[in-house]
Amino acid sequence: MKIKIKEIIKFILIFLLYLLYSDIIIIILTKLGVNIKVLPNNLKIAIMFLINLSLMIMLFIFYSKSIKENLKDLKFNFKSYIKDNFKYYVIGLLIMIISNIIISFFVEGNSTNETLIREYINIMPIYMIFSSCIYAPFTEEMVFRKSLRNCFNNKVLYILLSGLIFGSMHLLSASNLVELVFLIPYSSLGCVFAYMYYKTNNIFVPMTFHMVHNTIIVINYLLMLIIGG
Repeated sequence: MKIKIKEIIKFILIFLLYLLYSDIIIIILTKLGVNIKVLPNNLKIAIMFLINLSLMIMLFIFYSKSIKENLKDLKFNFKSYIKDNFKYYVIGLLIMIISNIIISFFVEGNSTNETLIREYINIMPIYMIFSSCIYAPFTEEMVFRKSLRNCFNNKVLYILLSGLIFGSMHLLSASNLVELVFLIPYSSLGCVFAYMYYKTNNIFVPMTFHMVHNTIIVINYLLMLIIGG
C-alpha cells in the first residue's frame, strides 16, 4: 500500500482550515473590538453566512481546475451518473435508517447533532437552509472526499477513512460517549459518498446526492415545525 505523505499533509491542512476557520475569524473580529455575543441575531447570522461563503470560495479557488473539469464532465454524464449511483445512495440510506432503528432500542432520543440542527432550523431557518443544503455538502465533499482521495491508493482504506472521519465530525457536539454508536449511521452515507467519488472521479456526483439528502431532511424538519406549530 502506497501512502502519499505530501497529499496527507495537504489533507491535514485543509481539514484544519475547515475545522478552525470560523473560530479564527471570530478571534480576529474579537481582537478588532467586535463582540459577537452582543450583536443582534441578524448580524450574527450575516457574519456566519459570510464566514461559510468565504470558506467555500477558498476551497473553490484551491480546487478550481479540478472543479471546472468535473463540471464539464457532469454536464455530459449527469443522467448516467445519477442513474448508476442512485442504488448506492439507497443502500447507504437503508443502512442509516436500520442502524438508527436498532440504536433507538438502546439509546433514548436523537444524537446531540440532530437535536442542535432542529433547534437552529427553528431559530434561523433561512441560514440553516443555506448551511445544510449548500454549504455543508460542498465543503464536506471537498474536505472529506476530494482532499483525502489522493492520500491512499487502497480503495477500501480510502472509503472507510472518508466515511469514519465524516461520521466523527457529526459527533463533535456529542454530550456523552454513548452517542458514539451514532457513528454507524453517520458513517454509512459517508462511505457511500466516498465510493461514488472513487467510482466516478467526479466530486459533484456525491455532492449532488449529499445536497438532495440534506434538503429532504431540512424540508422534513420545516414541515414538522409548521405542523407542530
